[in-house]
Amino acid sequence: MAKKTNGPAEQQGTLMDIEPKNAKKIVAAARKYKEATGERLFWLKEEVKYKQDILELVKAADLKRDEDGNFKFTVDGVAIKITPCDDKVSVKFAEEEESDGG
Repeated sequence: MAKKTNGPAEQQGTLMDIEPKNAKKIVAAARKYKEATGERLFWLKEEVKYKQDILELVKAADLKRDEDGNFKFTVDGVAIKITPCDDKVSVKFAEEEESDGG
């Protein structure tokens, strides 16, 4: 049930009308966020391009699949696994395994 008032209804300011004390910090953080989002989208496009390159090269190599239907191989210390149904690509360099402790 709505609350009744005796006088004229008070107008409440919207959030757009109220500037927080730390507005400059919020705007600075928002600018950094927007910049990071742009960079992430740029790198995502690059990732997709390189992933497609790997998939096309593996397909052209006419490799045999393992018992799960995946492609797995290691060349020059680089382990590559491709799950074709998801077009999932996993690349792990030997240096990463050593630093991960595995």
